[in-house]
Amino acid sequence: MKYLLSVLLCTTSLQSFAFSECVREVNKVWSSLTENQSVYVTFSDGGSSISKSEKMITEGQMNRFFSMALAAKVSGKKLRVRYVEDDLQCPPPSGTSRNDALGIWLVD
Repeated sequence: MKYLLSVLLCTTSLQSFAFSECVREVNKVWSSLTENQSVYVTFSDGGSSISKSEKMITEGQMNRFFSMALAAKVSGKKLRVRYVEDDLQCPPPSGTSRNDALGIWLVD
């Protein structure tokens, strides 16, 4: 078992663990009520994040994304958003809309 784990770790690309994190202040939170379900969050420093119901994103994940973004807006706290892209400019350029958020959490 240890040998198999060692081989897997050696063959796994380090690039697969690459990501960027940006601390963002929530400006607006919007949730779609149509069949094309999505959560749209805009940030005070420009740009936005979209979470759409697709094969990889469940309704539960979208609900958590919406709840955390709304909690950040109401409490005045910021969100740390983890994006798929490595070495991303933080904040992303104004007017950019990203749909590759891997995770978010509240920060002070």
